[in-house]
Amino acid sequence: MKRLQIAAGIVVLTVMFGFAGCAQMKKTMGKAQSYYALAQKGQKFGYIDNTGKTVIDFEYEDAGNFSENGLAYVLKDGKYGYINCRGEMAIEPQFEEGYNFFYGYAVIGRQGKYGVIDSEGNLVIEPEYEGIFSFGENGMAVFQKGDKYGYLSSEGEEVIPAVYTMARAFTKQGLAVVMEDGFFGMIHEDGTQAIPAEYQYLGDMGDNGLALAQMDDRWGYIDKDGKTVIDFTYDSASPFGPNGLAAVCKDGRFGFIDQKGQVAIDFDYAGAGSFSDAGDETYLAAACKEEGYGYIDGDGREAIPFEYGYATAFSQAGIATVEMDGAYGCINTSGEVVVEPEYENIGTFVKIK
Repeated sequence: MKRLQIAAGIVVLTVMFGFAGCAQMKKTMGKAQSYYALAQKGQKFGYIDNTGKTVIDFEYEDAGNFSENGLAYVLKDGKYGYINCRGEMAIEPQFEEGYNFFYGYAVIGRQGKYGVIDSEGNLVIEPEYEGIFSFGENGMAVFQKGDKYGYLSSEGEEVIPAVYTMARAFTKQGLAVVMEDGFFGMIHEDGTQAIPAEYQYLGDMGDNGLALAQMDDRWGYIDKDGKTVIDFTYDSASPFGPNGLAAVCKDGRFGFIDQKGQVAIDFDYAGAGSFSDAGDETYLAAACKEEGYGYIDGDGREAIPFEYGYATAFSQAGIATVEMDGAYGCINTSGEVVVEPEYENIGTFVKIK
């Protein structure tokens, strides 16, 4: 089957950027807005709201989070379609594969080839490519031709030829990460080189003008000109969070640095993830001690006890998914259980307009 775009996806990221070393290891939710999350119960997928109530029944063979246009892909009777937040089928199941909408477009698959639909379900790019991936903020999507990658416009024009061995979507800084000859660099929207391909790994350019990078098996940060801003001295690292701190690992222990590379929170943890905005500028980060997972605030104080088997980042709904006794549930920023642990997986809560 395809990918599970919920807690399983978060596991991959946290293992890469913080929780690898831990594998053995005041605010209520009374908001005017509604938040929905994809959840798995047994072998079926459905949706719950931020009170834990089932809002769309567990009847799908696969499903995705709701996108910014209010649609989510679902697999029904072997075909992918799209539902709205009321659970109504907005685009009838007719595709062999379906993916999330980004900037009004979604990638679909038919007979082993990929194309693009708009929010009405109209084909805007015929399924004739080996792969098409998420659209970026500039309206271009990565496409695959043979074993190479380039960029398409939303009309299907090949704007940048397929010459890269890997490519990611353009960010609002007008830069995209590409791979050439086994190394990562960045290009501008016209395809010209922005940062030479000389890194073992390169993250997207952040809003703070810094990108996570790996060189010679060490991790550091560079700016948009490719200049090293924070030296390559870490065993592993993560992107900077919205509070200006990043989780880094040194000598097997995790702590946090600021954007000047100064230690902001001591290396006291067996694992740590990025800070997230839990709403109302409440910044919390999941971290791991030998006794389990919990949360710290931006000053390094324990905000929620280290008592969980696993913990994800908080969403702006003020909710995080945690593992309790082998099942997943949700807590709020006070550590109160708001969704009982009865699910195989729970995704990120998304605001429903």
